[in-house]
Amino acid sequence: LCAMAETTWTPAAMKNYADFTQRLTTHQQRLAQMGVNYDRTNAVQIGTWAAPVSTSGVTVNYDITPYVISAGEIDVSFYYTSGANGLDIQWTALLENGVEIDRDSFAGFAGSTYTALPVYVVHLAAVKPGATYTIRASVAGRGGTGSAGTVYLTNWN
Repeated sequence: LCAMAETTWTPAAMKNYADFTQRLTTHQQRLAQMGVNYDRTNAVQIGTWAAPVSTSGVTVNYDITPYVISAGEIDVSFYYTSGANGLDIQWTALLENGVEIDRDSFAGFAGSTYTALPVYVVHLAAVKPGATYTIRASVAGRGGTGSAGTVYLTNWN
């Protein structure tokens, strides 16, 4: 709820994730006092992107091995932070030991003119001890190469 309000109402030039997370502590206290049932999980930053971003499309990889402790749903969010251009995301996949085991495909966009965060959902049926886990995504700069942002794991079920 707080993140939706932040991304919807805050002008792109004023968006600051570090500032938001500091203010979120106060918001969480208010929600708790009001008895609101909210998701208390913290988003985990798994990577970033920065200019120059290829406009012809590339795949990017983010190691999530340290965060994989159980099977379930893995939600991946792309959060635009700055730049004249946005980022198109075609798909996001989960790899186990370099082999794709799940993929979520839809046209997503992270940029200053779009208020909804693209969230890709992949599933892990079972954790293999000693395995490495990677999030791979197909991305491209939209309208140019000037885009920067952060990639998060936003939810574990």
